[in-house]
Amino acid sequence: MKHQQGAALVIVMALLSGALMLGMSGMQSALIDERLAGNYRASVQAQMNSDSMMSEFRNYSGSSSGLLDDIYNTECDGAQECYQGFEGDVLNHLNSVTRIETLSKAVDIRVDKEKGTITVITRDQGTNNNSVRETIATYRRGGDEDPGSGGGGNGDDSEDEAVTPFSSAVTVCQNITFKGSPRITGGVLAGNNVVVDGNPAPPDSIFAGGKIIAPNWWRNQNGQAVANYQDSSDGYEFTETCDNLGILDKDENGRTFFEAIAAERDVVGAAQWLQEQGRDHYFEESDNAFTLTGGRNNQDASISYLGVPGIETSLSINKNLRTSGRLQRLVVDGTVNLFVDGDFDLGGNTSLEISQDAVLNLYVSGKVTLSAGSELALGAENFMRQDSAGVERPAVSIYSAYQQAGSQSGVKIGGSNNTYAAIYAPGSNVDIGGSGALYGSLRAQNVEMFGSGRLEYVPELADYRVGTSGETSDVSPGSGSGWSLVGWQ
Repeated sequence: MKHQQGAALVIVMALLSGALMLGMSGMQSALIDERLAGNYRASVQAQMNSDSMMSEFRNYSGSSSGLLDDIYNTECDGAQECYQGFEGDVLNHLNSVTRIETLSKAVDIRVDKEKGTITVITRDQGTNNNSVRETIATYRRGGDEDPGSGGGGNGDDSEDEAVTPFSSAVTVCQNITFKGSPRITGGVLAGNNVVVDGNPAPPDSIFAGGKIIAPNWWRNQNGQAVANYQDSSDGYEFTETCDNLGILDKDENGRTFFEAIAAERDVVGAAQWLQEQGRDHYFEESDNAFTLTGGRNNQDASISYLGVPGIETSLSINKNLRTSGRLQRLVVDGTVNLFVDGDFDLGGNTSLEISQDAVLNLYVSGKVTLSAGSELALGAENFMRQDSAGVERPAVSIYSAYQQAGSQSGVKIGGSNNTYAAIYAPGSNVDIGGSGALYGSLRAQNVEMFGSGRLEYVPELADYRVGTSGETSDVSPGSGSGWSLVGWQ
């Protein structure tokens, strides 16, 4: 016994202390995890309550003239004020689907008559008011005036229905696929599936008539955004008409959409016009191609010009249009309507530059390739501008009547440059690659985005209305009845 120093006691006490510390640490971690799980549950429940309330708002049928019309026609701003005097007990009905006793805390309504929009915000504060979540929906009012009163391209007196072909960043009749890490700023409307096969940034909104197909890790990574997306499992139905302008059909006179538009304009051959301008060294022609070469011999045309400032010029090319040789920049002045009965291939190192106050309306029956992008000239950054007739249009509008045959895409956008364009290609697929950016909007059959590029929606396009004859409409936003959902988050 005289050789014992009490070491066993010290060791046991140290082990007990360590075990106690580990146990307390584990208990603390478990308590934190429990609180996190509780907060997450409250957050999800709050978001579900908010979405449910928005659904009740959208589906409400207690007003004979329509709830949104009632709100729009009442001088009001804020839920309680807007609901006063409405038919049916709207207040109690919406209160029945939320735990918030005072409706003004759960719903906020903002009316913007200048833009013709109503923004509805529903929110739920969750358990103990610590998990506030909002659902925001924006509705835009359509027009019921005669948009064809200003003269349509069909050349008859029939009423020309005005539509909004670029109401979202991307509208696809079938599928959109993300590969790599592209980014879309704006909403996505898909007739069928939205497929995530990469790590793209989540779009602002997604409405899919089919399914949103994405790996679990991407859904978890973008949980809050994905929670607000809708597909067929949520009851969403794709009601868009793919070709709402009807450019793939013929009118009652047997003319195509492009022919009807050209019939209202003084169209001349591009070769003739360039020769009259003393620019016959700009191009070369073969049996099937019209090529802008950037010059001939010692005549330099590395910067080539189409159009005249302040004047509308309509040109036609009845074969493929290509760029090659020394051509670096194709500059558009004034308003240029370019009809290409073939492919449009702006390849190589050629960029399309839109001068200040210039507008390009491109009508292509074949494929479209933009490799070096389209630039807005310095000082002309505004995407929407007035053409020579005083009509507000996108700086670049590309209409493709190409109908998909096989697996090849009808529109290809690549390179590392910026492209400014509103692209309407309802009969073909569109590929967007590279690391550049597309500013504008896109409508197509299928879309595949790959690489690290991005697509940024120009919000002014939501108010851009086009008659089914191809003429822009003078209908003001908010004139008339009929509401469409243009944003959900």
